Amino acid sequence: MKARRHDFYADDWLAGTLELKPYDRGVYITICALIYSRGESIGVELLARHCGVHRNQLNASIRRLVAAGKIEESATSLRQVRCETEIFLSDLRLKKWAENLPQFNKNSELPLPRGGRATRDARKISTKEDKILNSDSDPVRADARLGGGVDDLVAGVLATVQAKVAAPYVGKRDQWLNNLAAFVSDAFDGNARMEAWQAIEDARAAESRKATPPHIRRAIDEIDKLFRAAGTFAEAAE
Repeated sequence: MKARRHDFYADDWLAGTLELKPYDRGVYITICALIYSRGESIGVELLARHCGVHRNQLNASIRRLVAAGKIEESATSLRQVRCETEIFLSDLRLKKWAENLPQFNKNSELPLPRGGRATRDARKISTKEDKILNSDSDPVRADARLGGGVDDLVAGVLATVQAKVAAPYVGKRDQWLNNLAAFVSDAFDGNARMEAWQAIEDARAAESRKATPPHIRRAIDEIDKLFRAAGTFAEAAE
């Protein structure tokens, strides 16, 4: 399975291409896009077809990008280290997702598009509601037999489904934050360590990513990126 999405950081791009001329910046983003699309280094012929400019102009731009340290050129290909790193991380995330998906579905009991537990519960609700609406008996007595009415029954079923769906996320998020805290203990020093710990605890106190303040989310994302990169490099070293 090929990863179709890769992380792109606008601030990094703008800061890293500030000194480039517009022409070279256009060639550079085309190189990066082709590497992301192909998932590997690319040939100059492929780049030339996509740029559609005179070959001498393109070769001069490539030389300037190499001299600026933006890309690396070999006899047969062009490569960009940051792009290759992001591709590797995307492939790793996709692999982990594919491995964890069956177990996640089993634990969370998420409803399937057709059928599934939530659909069966909805049918039960609909059936009981029809019985109440079509009953010749006293609706108040029928409502009482359902223990508070259809609204309470619906609310109870939804609460059960939401709790079962949310539980794996809560457990996994807490374990993830614990892993980040352990990583920070080993990799960070001084004030940086204290600030990272504080960000992790703030994220834990918020109880969900949505409730976490934006600046804390950004800090956690940066710590997680370093954590994943360290694990990736450790695996490569083995």
